Amino acid sequence: MAKNSHLHNLPVRLAVGAYLLDSGLSKLEADEAAFEHIHNMAVSAYPFLEKVEPTKFAKYFAQGEILLAAIILLPLVPDVLAGFVLTIFAASLMGLYLRIPGMRHVGSLRATPEGTGLAKNIWILGIGLSLALTPYRRSTRISQAAA
Repeated sequence: MAKNSHLHNLPVRLAVGAYLLDSGLSKLEADEAAFEHIHNMAVSAYPFLEKVEPTKFAKYFAQGEILLAAIILLPLVPDVLAGFVLTIFAASLMGLYLRIPGMRHVGSLRATPEGTGLAKNIWILGIGLSLALTPYRRSTRISQAAA
């Protein structure tokens, strides 16, 4: 493991890394209709992506997920760097959730049934922030906190 990677972060890195790797590999095997759907969702939140051809966009997105999974899974990558990259990715996914109409109940952050899949990305954001903030973790013991 890298000098700045910690054993206690390994389980979350393995969990989110495996999840992203599976997601990316699944997208690479998708059909044209799925590529269109991925692209349309992205364009709904980020209109500048309309200029990118749907199949190219979806494949680049899938390859990005696979690259991100490798960064997260490789223990040679420090926790802070892995967390920083994961946080940026998760924030962009949360941007989809916040910007695409119908993902949330009107006037609320609560997910609609259609938005649940995107809303679940909040856990990726939490993991990314936790990894990025690892150096700032205070080591306190329960017995010390009780005293």
